[in-house]
Amino acid sequence: MTNSTSELEPLVAHSQSAPRNYANNYHHGNLRRSLIDKGLELLESRENAEISLRELAREVGVSTNAAYRHFENKDALMVALAVEGCQILMRDQLIVAEQDQNPERQFRNTGRAYVNFAIKNPALFQLMFGRFTAGNHSPELNAAADQIYKNLIEIVSSAIKLEPKDPRVIVFASQAWSLVHGLSVLILNGQFKRLTDDIDGLIDAIFKNQMSLAQKS
Repeated sequence: MTNSTSELEPLVAHSQSAPRNYANNYHHGNLRRSLIDKGLELLESRENAEISLRELAREVGVSTNAAYRHFENKDALMVALAVEGCQILMRDQLIVAEQDQNPERQFRNTGRAYVNFAIKNPALFQLMFGRFTAGNHSPELNAAADQIYKNLIEIVSSAIKLEPKDPRVIVFASQAWSLVHGLSVLILNGQFKRLTDDIDGLIDAIFKNQMSLAQKS
């Protein structure tokens, strides 16, 4: 693959997310999977992450007691959905990273994938990075969140040509995550509608500036 600079795909119109299959697997004996899939489907049409086990059971076509056999309470369901969201985000970022072997563009493209994920999944994004997950100590959720950060460290390390354990990599990765996350939140809150319609261009400028700062440090 050539290392010449290429135009990135538009942010929203060309999502890198693979199609999700929400087929009901209950009849195949996997009710837990069906409940998670239906939960993700419901979140796609909502602005906030509010789902009850009773509602979810009704949507899948099972009793509430059946749902409680797989999730002891609503928090357990929210954890499962947040973990699933982390896995989808990591998959989206892996897809764009594999499409270009240039480390700097990989860094920029994975940042765009992060913002794109937030725009397409506002309720799930809110659940993954909101107060609920910040105060939750689920080992599974912590492991999923840690993996997102580890992946970022690897991408940043390659982009700025430093070892992953170098303190500068950790600082730079933290800055990059803060930037894309803050940008995502501002976009979801409608703050950029008054400033610019060119979100793609804004993201490009942010990452070019980040790389410029990294090269000077």
